[in-house]
Amino acid sequence: MWRAQLRYDLHPSIQIPSSSEQIRIADLGCGNGVWLTSLATDPAWQTKTVSFHGFDIQRTHYPAATNLPANVTLGYMDVFAEDIPQEHIGVYDVVHVRAFASVVKHGDPVPVLTTSFKMLKPGGYLQWDDLDAGTFHAILPGSSKPSDALKEFFAVSAQAQKVGMGLEYGWLWRWGELFGENGFEIVEDERMEVRRELRDVMTTSYVLVHEHIARHGVVDGKLVGTDADWADVWGKAREEVAKGASLVTDLVVAVARKPL
Repeated sequence: MWRAQLRYDLHPSIQIPSSSEQIRIADLGCGNGVWLTSLATDPAWQTKTVSFHGFDIQRTHYPAATNLPANVTLGYMDVFAEDIPQEHIGVYDVVHVRAFASVVKHGDPVPVLTTSFKMLKPGGYLQWDDLDAGTFHAILPGSSKPSDALKEFFAVSAQAQKVGMGLEYGWLWRWGELFGENGFEIVEDERMEVRRELRDVMTTSYVLVHEHIARHGVVDGKLVGTDADWADVWGKAREEVAKGASLVTDLVVAVARKPL
């Protein structure tokens, strides 16, 4: 969905000096390595000497090394750790972060910014793409307005994320300030709605997310952090989705630079 939404992998504002002999690009929380693979197989990068490095705290979704482009490697790193291995400090031209708002606790992204800053060369770029779940809402067919069932669903979901999971999203509205406080120069700070043709894709993703929550975040029928009967709340919301409701959020992209 991200590639179709943004129409790029690497933000066009990121300009790597042509004098760079060995370009190194890192992806934190890389999952299955799809962003790195997309970038590595882009014809625009075929004439460059570049290596791509993905990091995550678990290898569950890593493809076999034989199925990756030759210049892509995937390894382990805890982005939230106070220290990172010396070999990763100050050696990357670009560090990429995506969809971390769901793991940043209590509205504090500083550990991620600190790790990214350490990894970058002077003049290197951080690109952070994310979903602002604080804007979670429904778009209904025609001029219909959200039903009481959907309103309850959004309220319960928000309470569970804040109280039960320690997730807050207000910091996504002040990226420029946060990046500056942590040594970066902000280059781009963009907020956008999901493209109309991608609403169903985003809705499917959020349906899967909430079904995962239903399996792991419900105790005695109550969603963690709430007194809500989750089967009832989620069942009614699913009925609205079946009638054509889209579950969407804003998407945000920030690009920042480590000073020379």
